[in-house]
Amino acid sequence: MSNGFYKVPAPTNEPVRSYAVGTKDREDLLNTYKAMYNQEPIETPLYIGNKLVHTDDRRPMTSPQDHKKVLGYQSFGNKEHVKQAIEAALAARSKWASTPWEQRAAIFLKAADLLAGPYRMKMNAATMLGQSKNAFQAEIDSACELIDFLRYNVAFAQQIYNDQPSNQSGVWNRVEYRPLEGFVFALTPFNFTAIAGNLPSSAAMMGNVVVWKPANTQCYSANVIMENCIRCHTQLNTELVKTGRMNYEMAKAGEGKACWDCHRDIPHGGTNSLSSTHNALVPYPKSDTP
Repeated sequence: MSNGFYKVPAPTNEPVRSYAVGTKDREDLLNTYKAMYNQEPIETPLYIGNKLVHTDDRRPMTSPQDHKKVLGYQSFGNKEHVKQAIEAALAARSKWASTPWEQRAAIFLKAADLLAGPYRMKMNAATMLGQSKNAFQAEIDSACELIDFLRYNVAFAQQIYNDQPSNQSGVWNRVEYRPLEGFVFALTPFNFTAIAGNLPSSAAMMGNVVVWKPANTQCYSANVIMENCIRCHTQLNTELVKTGRMNYEMAKAGEGKACWDCHRDIPHGGTNSLSSTHNALVPYPKSDTP
């Protein structure tokens, strides 16, 4: 039971660190970068419910500035894995939607604090290695922008919930904001780690369940985002973000059905894209309404 009117911490922009020569930040980032570069290739699983799923279809994750350097291997899923991810998300929907909004908000504020602190260097180093960004580009993207997304979106959520209709004599008008029916499918781009974290998390903090498919060329830093979420709150991984990474070449070739074709309990579907190129593989359905 939640008896109280809660006010979230006022967000401010995360300060950008310079990583100038001689600073401790520069030393810490270089040490993390070198450690991740020199470690044995990692195995990136599918996150389906509370399971880490490794498949036989393992594909190398290489660094754009050094194509011979294999950072790790990402497990690719198939149509069955996508189905399992959707079912896991829908199974968690009722419980997550009924969780008080301030408790959902607390999870993402904690994730922002961890990203601003102990996970900052690893997140930046992963973006530098996996997406070929320099220290400054990684700092303003994978650290500062993602931290700001998490903190400001919590404040925006509170603002939405506070937006209530006017009343008149003898009438008290109230609006209760409900999550969407079904699930949200977040297909995120390769170039911004912050967007990859923002699209699924912004929908999730409003009580929606999400199936997240990061770009194939962004899976290295996407995995660090998931590690941060798991470290923040195990329940976030168990009942909230369900990741099913499928090979979209199958759908492009017309093999099988798209994920929404098997789940028709969404009365009003919609597709939106933040892609900056018309050649992006964005799986638009034939109709927005099932």
